Amino acid sequence: MGLKSAGGRALTSNRTMAIFLAVVTIMLFGSFAWKTQRDVAQSASVACKPEPATCPTCACPVPEPTRTLPPEAPKVVWTTLNADIGEIKTVPYPNLALKHELVFEPGSLKLPRAEVFKQCFVSPSYYKEHFNHNDNLCAISTPHKLFYYHIPKSGSSTSREVFVKGFSGKDYQHCPLKHQGYSSHKKVAIVRDPISRFYAGYDEAFARVLNSLQAGHDPIPDWLVTIWDGFPTYKEYEKNFNTAETLRRFEAFANLWDGRTVFDDHIRLQAPILADQNTGLPFDMDYLGEVHDMVNSWNGIGALVGQSVDTELSSIRGRTYPRRFNTKDVSDLTLQRVCRLAAIDFCCLNFPLPPACLPANTPPGNQVYCQWIQKKRLTKDDSQWFIQPIIG
Repeated sequence: MGLKSAGGRALTSNRTMAIFLAVVTIMLFGSFAWKTQRDVAQSASVACKPEPATCPTCACPVPEPTRTLPPEAPKVVWTTLNADIGEIKTVPYPNLALKHELVFEPGSLKLPRAEVFKQCFVSPSYYKEHFNHNDNLCAISTPHKLFYYHIPKSGSSTSREVFVKGFSGKDYQHCPLKHQGYSSHKKVAIVRDPISRFYAGYDEAFARVLNSLQAGHDPIPDWLVTIWDGFPTYKEYEKNFNTAETLRRFEAFANLWDGRTVFDDHIRLQAPILADQNTGLPFDMDYLGEVHDMVNSWNGIGALVGQSVDTELSSIRGRTYPRRFNTKDVSDLTLQRVCRLAAIDFCCLNFPLPPACLPANTPPGNQVYCQWIQKKRLTKDDSQWFIQPIIG
């Protein structure tokens, strides 16, 4: 009986010890598992906090990209471009997947055109020949304190008449010298869709260069001479209006022109005309109207100074010429080339691209985008960002 009781006590003791060890093991394992889970969570938390770019590796939520970033300050710094100051840079296509707020499509900013232009930067080196170098035309209305910049092939003939008759204005030349004394005047201009203006500017330049060649002057670079070959007179050229030959010559010009050599005022791009040639910063424009909405544009200008404008007076007229080639027959490849040449106007004047130039319809490496970029040498701090085009 005694032996049996002792054996029972020993068995009970062994069972108790086994249970105790099992409980301790479970507690230790649970503690280790909890610690491991906590450490992983902390590690993930630490990895997520410093840089949003690490979120894909730790399941952090990634905010949707914003394609209409307001001009205050971008939240994500794009470090893949490292663009030189003011230069258009070609970047690898994968970097232009619109993952960052700093890149947006032309025409996508939900801001008035003049407000977008105020954020523009026009490279003085890249667009050197597009600046007017103190030869810009303008009109000034002293009674209404209004200052109007003329942009060739942007309704300037109609606008001059509106300004003189509707605002008691007067035409001037050398505006960069004159506008410095008119700080209290409202600054306005009329701009035009870059593609439409490119067509009109080419037509005007072709005719003027042809007349210069006939007069014994040669204003064009050697690599463009072939565009004018075979038309000894304007009448001969006129016989070919809207033919395959004039279309061929336009497409040849668009693909040969480097976009930087300016041999006629009518092919200057619009943004440089409205910017300072030394700094690349835009003039402080109060209003930018649009050629294809001329009546409303001049009503908007009139509203700035409390002046009503006669609708008939502000209706577009200008000098009428037949189009020298059929613009509907221009190839998509040539149209995409024109979009690249006029990229600064698309971005800084907030014009949308035509369908043929949209990223979905354009090969990688030839797509037009706009970007926000800092120019620290132009500002006292890091708070100001500028718009410029990129091709990628």
